Amino acid sequence: AHAGAEKKGWDMVAQPCRDLVHSFLSPTSSSLGPVDLQTLEECVGGRDLGNDTVREFNLTAVGDEGNHFLMSFEDFASVVRRKGVLKQLIFTEGVFGFIYWRSAFFEPVNHILTALSETWATTHLKK
Repeated sequence: AHAGAEKKGWDMVAQPCRDLVHSFLSPTSSSLGPVDLQTLEECVGGRDLGNDTVREFNLTAVGDEGNHFLMSFEDFASVVRRKGVLKQLIFTEGVFGFIYWRSAFFEPVNHILTALSETWATTHLKK
């Protein structure tokens, strides 16, 4: 989370991410508790996923300044209101699947599927 928190542009995001990043980067960052650090990790992860999505699908309507659109509903709503963003998201094939499978919510499922496919490949392809 440290590297992601040091990137610029956190002033544009919704709470609690904005305050958590500022607190984390302050000289008294040790005051963040485990829940705050977990939430900060989720904020940075959402922003990283937004960056990856914008880059992977060339979402020019979202742009770099909209990379926080997957961090919260409030952030999503603020970015989708911009001209052309919703249309580009809806009509760009594969964008929602990309977001869906790379979200933190599905991380455990991805690990299970990866382990199962590796196990299957090991047992079936070596014969």
